[in-house]
Amino acid sequence: MASLSATMNIAKTALLSTQKAISVTSHNIANAETEGYSRQRVSFAAKHAVSFDGLLFGTGITINQIDRVQDAFKLIQLRDAYSDSAMYDTKAGNLKELESIVNDLDGGGLSSKIDTFFNAFYDVTNAPSSYAERSVLLSAANVLTNGFNAMDSDIRATINGINNQVSTVVDQLNSFATQVASLNQRIAETENGTSVAGDLRDQRDVIINQIASIVDIKTLEGDVGQIDIFLGGGEYLVSGINTSQMTMTHTNDYPAAFELTLGGTSMNANLKGGSLKGYVDASNQYHTTLDKVNLLSVSIVKEVNTLHLGGYGLDGTTTNDFFSAPSVYTRADANNTGGAIVSSATVTSVSTLTLNDYEVRFSSPTAYSVVNTSTNTVAASGTYSSGAAITFDGLSVTVTDSTAAPAAGDTYLISTKTNAAATMGVALTDTDKIAASSTSAGVPGNNVNALAIAALKDTDTIGSSTFNEYYLAIVTDTAIAVSEAIYNSDANGLIVEQMKIAKESSTGVSIDEEAIMLVRLQRSYEAAARVLKTVDDMFDEILNIR
Repeated sequence: MASLSATMNIAKTALLSTQKAISVTSHNIANAETEGYSRQRVSFAAKHAVSFDGLLFGTGITINQIDRVQDAFKLIQLRDAYSDSAMYDTKAGNLKELESIVNDLDGGGLSSKIDTFFNAFYDVTNAPSSYAERSVLLSAANVLTNGFNAMDSDIRATINGINNQVSTVVDQLNSFATQVASLNQRIAETENGTSVAGDLRDQRDVIINQIASIVDIKTLEGDVGQIDIFLGGGEYLVSGINTSQMTMTHTNDYPAAFELTLGGTSMNANLKGGSLKGYVDASNQYHTTLDKVNLLSVSIVKEVNTLHLGGYGLDGTTTNDFFSAPSVYTRADANNTGGAIVSSATVTSVSTLTLNDYEVRFSSPTAYSVVNTSTNTVAASGTYSSGAAITFDGLSVTVTDSTAAPAAGDTYLISTKTNAAATMGVALTDTDKIAASSTSAGVPGNNVNALAIAALKDTDTIGSSTFNEYYLAIVTDTAIAVSEAIYNSDANGLIVEQMKIAKESSTGVSIDEEAIMLVRLQRSYEAAARVLKTVDDMFDEILNIR
């Protein structure tokens, strides 16, 4: 075996192996700026030796493997950083819009409108019979109600915008999951247990990083190179070549929120990171803020109307609403199986309203109870009769058989708070009907009732807060939420950059290193070629022997 032909074959393996290694190095250099590319390294191995004259002689070199340089720990850290950064960035971006809606710093927000309204009542007390002061009061009242209407409209519009954005992101997530499943199949087919499909794995990692920016994930690689992707709660998104598609539906709330489902499991509460978690948190903040704005609105209506109903206008009339009576919002539960509907719901006594939400719950087609969901107490109960009014806490609700009677378990929401800001309006148009006087005999100079209404400005009416203190708390809570989200967004953005640098330092392409490797391989190639030249010369010497 220790022959010239064997030596020539060894040199040939060196030339071919070095040539392939140069090709890999060239591939690294070409992809130095390719996103997600991991540098590749050739793993050389000596070919099996053979025995000749009792001695073992080597047979050259071969390429054992083309390895993909990777740092699994840094990759996981980077994905977690992507997830956290996207969550806070999305949350901050959406909450900034909420802050601009409720912001009261320019002096034109709700707090100044509330102050202007009650101050106008104070002005009426100074001149109870003056048309000018009464006209200014009605104008201030309309400005106040328009402010609530506009804030309600802006918040709802932004909530709808968030819902639309979430729908798009869910579609992207499902598309990414399908792409990973497809790459899993191609990688398994390409590697077939013998080689590493570096470029395909890089493509897959880039997509998985994009998934991590949408949801928090855990990954697990199987024996054939396929990666399974699980969400933080344990639900699988990708399993081999199969995917579980996330779906988005709208809740029965008003305005509608979004509900994310994966594999039959509700995901809103299970998400821990990613942009979808940011949207969930932002949406919750919007709905919470709108609930508080609604409570503020209906509280003003209740307190002002309660006092105004007992006063007397310049024309001697009484029991006039100052603001439009609160509207009663009703909604049948989506899981109801019966055929009854709420045919009417009205306020019968504004002064006895609790402003809490209620549920009319049917334990059978003929028995109901009304539960205050804020206190979890029963406000009323009785035997159901289609079309008969159910009265409780200043409300009258009529449930009527439509297609059928109600079924056991059917529930109907009753609320004077929901939609309050949207429907808030001024009932009075005639200044003479503003009830400044506490008695009919006191008209026109009596101002006792107007004083009582004006004093509401500084009265704790919502818990232990005045109207303006309550609104200030809304503004403050929003500002804190925005500040925290921005801070965390900036901090996690820096972490992402640091993690990317750390990963690139271990897996990325260094042009300097590749250039050095190229020189080494060039020298190896030249040496192998010289061996071939030498063997060729030796063959010529042998052939020229006479």
